[in-house]
Amino acid sequence: MLYTNRNRGAAILCGIATAALLLALLVLCVWGVAFDRGFYREEYHKLQTADYVGTDEDTLFLATDTLLDYLEDERGDLDVPLGEGQFFNERETAHMTDVKALYQNAVVCAWVLAVFGGAALAVCFAAGKKRVLPSFLCGSFWGGIAMLVFFACVGVYAAADFKTFWTNFHLMFFSNDLWMLNPATDRMIRMFEQQFFFDMVARILTVYLCIFAGLLIANRVVVRRRRV
Repeated sequence: MLYTNRNRGAAILCGIATAALLLALLVLCVWGVAFDRGFYREEYHKLQTADYVGTDEDTLFLATDTLLDYLEDERGDLDVPLGEGQFFNERETAHMTDVKALYQNAVVCAWVLAVFGGAALAVCFAAGKKRVLPSFLCGSFWGGIAMLVFFACVGVYAAADFKTFWTNFHLMFFSNDLWMLNPATDRMIRMFEQQFFFDMVARILTVYLCIFAGLLIANRVVVRRRRV
């Protein structure tokens, strides 16, 4: 048996470190999907977004590139000229300021979690690989299982009632009601309707859980080989 009372502390620390690294991995998966231009093109074609927004595809993709560049701090504004005005109105622009702050804070948190998780594992292994490896395998496995259960529950919740899930997400992370856009006046809500975000969340969780499953399988393979 890999887990004993003697290495309880190391196993707990490894479990916490693993959870931190898995949370950082989640942010990486969000970035990978949310900034994948191909995903937007696929969704726009499937949902016929250009027709719904009331514009041509070139303008739609220009607006999308502008949004994504703004979130990644590659530009400082959301100016997309349209006729005598702008593609995005003041309310949409104000909401995206909040979204940008949320995204950048998430990136900072991901780096903190990654550094903490890596440092914690490094400290454990610095004490002696042979003694710590069983604790790492045990702690990382159960830490991973805990995270898997949590995000599986999130996935079930989102699939069962995505509208409530999405509303509660905004209530949790935004302190104002700027996210409550009106399809009659705001193009952004027509660009990113509920089905778009459902597909995005589903893809993020799918990518994340596939990577996750691979890590758990690798963990079990190492455990079995050590037992042989």
